[in-house]
Amino acid sequence: MAATQQLDKATAMVLAAAASTGATTRPSGETQQQQCERIAAGIKLQLDANAPGWEAAWLLMTPTNANLAYIAVDSASNQVAVVLRGTNANVTDTMEDLAVGTTVPFPASGATTTVSVSSGAMAAFTELVNTEAAAVGGFAGGAMEQALVATLSSLPENATVFVIGHSLGGCIATMVTPYLVTQCTQNKWPKPPSFGILTFAAPTAGLKDFADYFTDTLIGKSVLVQCEFFVNVYDIVPQAWATLGNVLSDPNNPGSDNKNPPWYPKGTQVVGELADIVKIIETLPGNNTYYQPGPNNQQTLNLNPLYGLWDEKLTANTLEDFMGQIAFQHDNATYLALLGSPLKLLTPPTVDGLIPTSIQATTGTVEIAGTGFKGFDPATNLGVDFGTYACPASTITVVNDTRITITGMPPVCGVVDVRVTTPLGTSAASPLSKFAVGGPEPVWVSSISPTTAAIGETISVYGHGFAEGAAVFFGPHPSPSVKLGFTDPEGPYLTVEVPGEVLKQRLDGKTFNVTVAVNGYSSPSSPADEFTYPAKN
Repeated sequence: MAATQQLDKATAMVLAAAASTGATTRPSGETQQQQCERIAAGIKLQLDANAPGWEAAWLLMTPTNANLAYIAVDSASNQVAVVLRGTNANVTDTMEDLAVGTTVPFPASGATTTVSVSSGAMAAFTELVNTEAAAVGGFAGGAMEQALVATLSSLPENATVFVIGHSLGGCIATMVTPYLVTQCTQNKWPKPPSFGILTFAAPTAGLKDFADYFTDTLIGKSVLVQCEFFVNVYDIVPQAWATLGNVLSDPNNPGSDNKNPPWYPKGTQVVGELADIVKIIETLPGNNTYYQPGPNNQQTLNLNPLYGLWDEKLTANTLEDFMGQIAFQHDNATYLALLGSPLKLLTPPTVDGLIPTSIQATTGTVEIAGTGFKGFDPATNLGVDFGTYACPASTITVVNDTRITITGMPPVCGVVDVRVTTPLGTSAASPLSKFAVGGPEPVWVSSISPTTAAIGETISVYGHGFAEGAAVFFGPHPSPSVKLGFTDPEGPYLTVEVPGEVLKQRLDGKTFNVTVAVNGYSSPSSPADEFTYPAKN
């Protein structure tokens, strides 16, 4: 096919990131139509901010919201993007990611011999190409091929279609690309385009026969005008399922040694129970051996030995830090930064605090502190949920980008999460979003100081909801002395003696979460409350 204008990799990453906009359903519930309309509005906001000239034309959210795709057009460059969404962390999506122990044939690839892909990848592909999308938010309806042909009909000849995805979306992109090329040829599209593919953080879709077919036919015969697979070298997700062993012994890692090679040059080492978890996950493919297509097209990122892009708060050898660092290295924004782009993705709102955090009566005013509130209207595109109860728009006032007030308490009881929803998404549930009705205020630990100390020494524990009678635990080990103080400007704090005299030989170098139990609460664990016993000399 004739050469065509290449798609800027940062623009492709923005298009991929926009697919995850609004992926979480409101806690109070919404119909699929309502969520699709909200997602459509969010994608438009993301593209207007970071990909000017690109306009979304078609949107598909499959049943249960397991998979999502949209089509966007840049008329000025005569380019079209078919964008596929990555993992949404619901049950169906997770099972698709992990269903790699069973393979199935992939005849839709156009291969003349049998090629195999994982059953999970095939489930996602099948839903995406067969489901009929409803027209929503100004977007066209219909199935993917139908919508793409209709989109191309409105453009000049020789348009280019780029298939794009991040994470699972990138994995499925390696299947959708040969499918669309095949459909174009077999169904004789009236305006046949050129094709390209750009993926980010994509795990593998199939076995060697599929990878060889993709490499030999689509890449080797120059069917694709652009083919780039981008991988952050410290991102574990794209190591699945071909090279997951690299996590335990990584030749690209400048911090590796022969005994205990850390996956991350600073902080968390994948050793002990963390290594055991990776080894268990590594067994999921069973006897199947997966391969990435086009190894010469894989663009690795973050090879700087200084390793400047990492989450400094997530460096301990704990499961929380390990999972948090995995999420950071895999995040859309991290990939955009590694591509050297100055663009900043629009993000969902956050809830960083509540005043008050508890209330006895069903009347009063609650102030929500956070980010991402400005520019949204409770009457049309901003909602606040206390648990599963949606606050009426008349009770919500957006003060500014960081403040919302709720007038009149919703009819809920117990401990709930307060969450804010806009077209860009829903704020995450966290200790800072907890609100109690008819009971004592929630308890959480915001920090400890110092984060390491010898047995018998004291540390300070800061947080919320502390009271007399609090008990403090270092992992399973209770502190023998806990004192409540009130002199800190941020409120009560605890002075706590480090426990472990009897067990000190077993505690050297170990990291534990410090939890506070008071008034029926036990504080949730997080990286903010990690304490490490000094290593034995």
